[in-house]
Amino acid sequence: MSDRQTVIDYLKGLGEMELLELFHAAMKDRPGNWFIGVGNHNQEGEGRIAASPTGWDVKLLAPHDPADYDGPWEASAPFVREASCLTCQADLISYAKHMKCPVCGSSAYGH
Repeated sequence: MSDRQTVIDYLKGLGEMELLELFHAAMKDRPGNWFIGVGNHNQEGEGRIAASPTGWDVKLLAPHDPADYDGPWEASAPFVREASCLTCQADLISYAKHMKCPVCGSSAYGH
């Protein structure tokens, strides 16, 4: 098995929170502001006040806000909390109710 395939298989086995933490650790010293997200096709705008002009809902994966949490997280913690960053208006999703916006670094609070 190639090194590349070994890495792919390893990443596939990670929980969502572990994948996010690994991504942030790998990208923290690169120039620019790196983040990952998830997109869902939602042509009809179901669950939204208005349909997206592109038909896609995109949410950025946000880590927990370390100012609000001390302990470790369960490795398989699912991304079920949604928020909108009040500073940059990014739509966020996280495993934590209190999260950090990956775009601007502001605190956001999910529901």
